Amino acid sequence: MYNFLLRNGTTIAFVVGFIAAVILVVAVVGGGGEYAYDDHVNLYGVGAFDTAVKIGVAFVVLGLIAIAVGGVYGLVTNPKSAIKFVIGGAVLAVMVGILFTISPEETSGPVRALNEQYDIQGTTTRLISGGILATVILLGLAFATVLLAEIRNAFK
Repeated sequence: MYNFLLRNGTTIAFVVGFIAAVILVVAVVGGGGEYAYDDHVNLYGVGAFDTAVKIGVAFVVLGLIAIAVGGVYGLVTNPKSAIKFVIGGAVLAVMVGILFTISPEETSGPVRALNEQYDIQGTTTRLISGGILATVILLGLAFATVLLAEIRNAFK
């Protein structure tokens, strides 16, 4: 399976993405009616955005299932690397926990109006802030790792 995905994974991803884009375009074009671009109330009736959200959610669910199945398969077939995986997961969980703990509850500015409009509690805003911080930190680590790996490869 690994060799198959290594050879054909990019092609499969592009084909699935193309099919999803075609479905979205057909939903938008075939929605019927003439709507102004800023007429959000009537534009929702087209169903295009609902279709796009459903496709996105389906891809996320499929991705999470693939990650879970691949992770379990990797743990079963290669127990030595399972230790690294478990340690990495624990470090990530501790990092997210710390970032959630230090994240402030957003109660001012435009966020306050959104909190009141959608009845968002303080824990949710702290989760969002912690998630954004974790994403930025992990993005920076990934960028630094790629940069250092390229510098190291240049001197080999």
